[in-house]
Amino acid sequence: MKVLIVDDEVIIRTGLSKVIPWKELGFELLPPAASAEEAIEVIRNECPDILLTDIRMYDMSGLELAEKAVGIHPDTEVIILSGYDDFQYTRQAIRQRVSDYLLKTSKTEDIIRTVLEAKKRIEQKRHVNSQAHFDRQKEQSRKLLQWLVHGDVQQEEDETSAILRDFGWLPSGMYRICLIEADGWGESKQEESLLLFAAANLLGESLPGITLLHGQQIVVISAEEDDASGGRSSQVAAAYRLELDKTERMLKCRLYLALGGVVSGWGELPAAYRMAEHTLRCRNWMSGNSWCWEGMNKRKGGLSICTAEEERNLSVILLNRNAGNLQAWITGFVEARMADPDTTVDTLEASVRSAVLAASRWLRSVTSDLGFEQFVLPDVVRQMPHSRELLFRQLYTIMEQYHEMAAAGQESHVRRAMAYISEHVGEDISLQTVARHIHVHPHYLSEIFRKETGMTFGDFVTGCKIRHAMHLLASSPVKVSEVAVRVGFEDVKYFSKLFKKHTGMTPSVYRDTVPQ
Repeated sequence: MKVLIVDDEVIIRTGLSKVIPWKELGFELLPPAASAEEAIEVIRNECPDILLTDIRMYDMSGLELAEKAVGIHPDTEVIILSGYDDFQYTRQAIRQRVSDYLLKTSKTEDIIRTVLEAKKRIEQKRHVNSQAHFDRQKEQSRKLLQWLVHGDVQQEEDETSAILRDFGWLPSGMYRICLIEADGWGESKQEESLLLFAAANLLGESLPGITLLHGQQIVVISAEEDDASGGRSSQVAAAYRLELDKTERMLKCRLYLALGGVVSGWGELPAAYRMAEHTLRCRNWMSGNSWCWEGMNKRKGGLSICTAEEERNLSVILLNRNAGNLQAWITGFVEARMADPDTTVDTLEASVRSAVLAASRWLRSVTSDLGFEQFVLPDVVRQMPHSRELLFRQLYTIMEQYHEMAAAGQESHVRRAMAYISEHVGEDISLQTVARHIHVHPHYLSEIFRKETGMTFGDFVTGCKIRHAMHLLASSPVKVSEVAVRVGFEDVKYFSKLFKKHTGMTPSVYRDTVPQ
């Protein structure tokens, strides 16, 4: 939107040109005119949308210039500038279709507000005058996004290329898509949508190509040079980031940029969108605010499981019900993966899902020992974890579900003791150790254990060890001697004797009778 300033005083022309951030507000400032005669020539050639003119000039008054300007370009918004607060001028200005009236001594913010109001009036008039065009463009934007996001369109190929031509593009060349997300104005959907709309308007003026809104994302399609080496991507990202930083300062928000790879020909734009979408997933796990497809695409893939040691550490945290340690474990877990230069978003998310599954298995195991044979995992736990925040919610939910179940009824101390025994079944478990863990006296624990379970503490420990040994014998090829050590028996003969007493079979015979 073009703006022309007319004033025969150089200090006023220069001041208005420099004090107002015209470009950032979405305006193109034409070279100021020093006279009405000079201004008329500019108006004929450039058709400015907004005219700011002094009311008193030596060759022609601002009101006369306003009348001539509207005659040449009827939709011009005219704002009169005067050094005099004279109501007579105001009345005459209104009669001559002047849009607004400002004193030269007006504050900067008053001038900005006035020109923005004029801009809004122009946009409203254009909207009314071109509603059919607007509706058509909106429908074409919808079709273009449908094609980009889902990779399928109902129209023929020539219609799709026609849509691109309507946006000012020819269906050939190299293209790139970037996705932008925003936050900082609040958590409600209305606030998010308003922020995204404001950011899209500003970025649409400064970023090259087509800017579209899709859900909670800004989609930018740009023409690019051949970038087979990927070297240009860092330059493009830096240029985009510069514009995003300006928008962040103006809107007081945060913007996140995912730069997709370069594709050849408009027919590959859906693939370009998928590249950008994949790259944007980095926001959920990695630090920073900008990511490039080339940087992620070079990675070969890192660890995709939760290790046995990580599982053990996690189970201890869940058992001890420490939210702070849980958050620290998640941070360490994710950062350990990201420290590997080959880690991809896919392998990271697979590793994270493995951690949730490990915690779910732990919950089933310890609650089974508590006497709960069946329970339903909450919906949040069954979701695919796509961010650190969701991972914490899932693991925290598992932790809380266990402790709620363990605390149910008068037998809470016994249940906590049983869970501890189950978790440490491979260790030398004593009554004193378990009592100290659940903060009760050993004698009291012994009494309530017999009362609640109908068996002694020692019998329960032995039963847990034998059940664990049965599982190892049935599911792994490890030697009987190693099974004995894993469940806390150094003497394999004693272990075999105890195993036969509980099962009626020796460990070797039991293994042979269990279907593999």
